[in-house]
Amino acid sequence: MKGVIVIIGYNRPDSIRRCYESVVKAMYPQKEEIDLIFSLDHSGMEAEITKMISGFAWEHGEKKVITHEERMGLRKHVISCGCLVEDYDYLVMLEDDIIVSDSYFLYTKQAIETYEQYPEIVGISLYRFHVYPQNGRFFEPEYIGSDTYLMQVAQSWGQVWTKRMWNEFHEWYLSHQEFEKPFRMADYSYSWDQRSWLRYFTGFVTSENKYLVHPYHAYSTNTQEIGE
Repeated sequence: MKGVIVIIGYNRPDSIRRCYESVVKAMYPQKEEIDLIFSLDHSGMEAEITKMISGFAWEHGEKKVITHEERMGLRKHVISCGCLVEDYDYLVMLEDDIIVSDSYFLYTKQAIETYEQYPEIVGISLYRFHVYPQNGRFFEPEYIGSDTYLMQVAQSWGQVWTKRMWNEFHEWYLSHQEFEKPFRMADYSYSWDQRSWLRYFTGFVTSENKYLVHPYHAYSTNTQEIGE
């Protein structure tokens, strides 16, 4: 299987460097072919950030930089990055304010091998909720002796899709641009504006009765920087 890690950036070179440094320090199988793509939305800082990325080492596959001539905004940018999976078997997506564990990729591979066969599963989370996003209350999933649990709650703090998973969402996304109210989607999600790609992915999961795999122990976290 051939995979790709996509780091999404805009105008924060220090954030991109920090995210990359956590990715490059992680453990990867010796024979695994994994490309690393940096996708930069138009900000006027692309040349500076691209020059910085040129000094980044990557031993597991190709390193690429994608720049955009016009400002895309977060939703369109994320959707375009997800569609890069067409050239791969699976994709790991990290916005630039994410830091990953050194064992995140070992979890990623095992989760793909375990759950790809189930059509109800449409995503793999690297993050583990400590606060339930629909009501802001402390959240502790009941432990049943496994490594993961399933939720109909999506998140954007480190996620994985196989080609099958992403294409199923993308097909739904293209046919729901008006975003009529999906079944069982929490009311708070409607407060997200049109820039939010997660609004659409959450709508897809709830309306189509799909699930995401979440780990009991997080393999990513967010640095809480101000952004879009």
